[in-house]
Amino acid sequence: MLQVLNDVIRFTNRTFNFDEAILYSINKVCEYTHWEIGHCLLKKNDELISSNIWNDDLPEFYLPFKDIASKMVFKTGEGYPGKSLQAGQSSWMSIKI
Repeated sequence: MLQVLNDVIRFTNRTFNFDEAILYSINKVCEYTHWEIGHCLLKKNDELISSNIWNDDLPEFYLPFKDIASKMVFKTGEGYPGKSLQAGQSSWMSIKI
């Protein structure tokens, strides 16, 4: 994981494009963890909204999930993402299908 963090730090130090930095980070984490889905939410006031940035190789199977999740907004303390925001900690979930 330290190598992933170093790669992300090096990349973000070379780019001035926020979206590229997020995408690179998501792709690196997904590659390292073997996750099929990677997505970033952004804080806007007291809400979390979709950045509309997802990992590059998102399987087609998850496109309906992506469409729904991209439209969701979470207030602080609301839903899994909002509770993570309230706790002040990053989080992830496993989805078994």
